[in-house]
Amino acid sequence: MEYRALGRTGITVSQLTLGAMMFGAMGNQDRADCVRIVHRALDAGITTINTRGRLLRGPVRGNPRPGADR
Repeated sequence: MEYRALGRTGITVSQLTLGAMMFGAMGNQDRADCVRIVHRALDAGITTINTRGRLLRGPVRGNPRPGADR
């Protein structure tokens, strides 16, 4: 697993993130299976889990870094 610095926080995070959108009612409802997936990701070195319920659609509103080209 490769890691990167999270801005200037001193925190290092994995380049890959586990997307958990499809865990639960809208996807995989097998709790034990979801737990196995999370544990496998952690064992592989994943340090972040995206729990957002759905992805944004359409244009991104705002720019987190004013003056940047995104």
